[in-house]
Amino acid sequence: MCLKNRFFYIKHQIEQYKIDENIRLLAVSKGQPLTAIKELYTLGQRDFGENYVQEGLAKINDLSFLPEITWHFIGQVQSNKTKLIAENFDWVHTLDRNNIAIRLNAARLSHPSPLNVCIQIKASVQANRSGIEKDKGFDLARTIVQLPALKLKGLMIMPDRIDLSNNQQKRLLIKQYQDWRLYYNQFCQEFGLKINTLSMGMSSDMNLAIQAGSNLVRIGSALFGARPFKKKD
Repeated sequence: MCLKNRFFYIKHQIEQYKIDENIRLLAVSKGQPLTAIKELYTLGQRDFGENYVQEGLAKINDLSFLPEITWHFIGQVQSNKTKLIAENFDWVHTLDRNNIAIRLNAARLSHPSPLNVCIQIKASVQANRSGIEKDKGFDLARTIVQLPALKLKGLMIMPDRIDLSNNQQKRLLIKQYQDWRLYYNQFCQEFGLKINTLSMGMSSDMNLAIQAGSNLVRIGSALFGARPFKKKD
């Protein structure tokens, strides 16, 4: 299946499984060539996600002539990269520490618009996975809303990968996603209607996440196919 057909197939899937909200498709373009990004742009896609700062900056620069293209940073935020991220990206999905929020804010102050941010909540049992503990999420949010150059948009959830052919594991993931939606609803009540993003679901579990209430899905391999290369900073 070509890129165009995969794009419209995913859009159809989103429409089929959504409940009552518009679902935002974030094309995870890490490791993908400019030609693929430009092709998706011509089809109407505007949101693109990058995991690695230097790779993302190169694409942002090369495609700066495209109006309305929106760049999301979805990798782990390192302290020494906060300035570059704050000055060049439109969104950060993986904010999980007070000191990173403060550094991003300081670097964004001269920018004409605030940096949209999502708090990454630790949804994995693995010790080395990123994210803030669930019971500390509200405290981080209260810090963010006091920072003038940041705009808190919502939450990002990335659970452990599971075998979706295993019905028990699948049911467990559905229950976890439903619980995260309830947690997100609490954020909306606490911080107002401007909290409008639940970034949850990827290529393998997009449909389950949407049915549980996700309104932004991060899709890479199901959209682009296998990555031709992997480049780290």
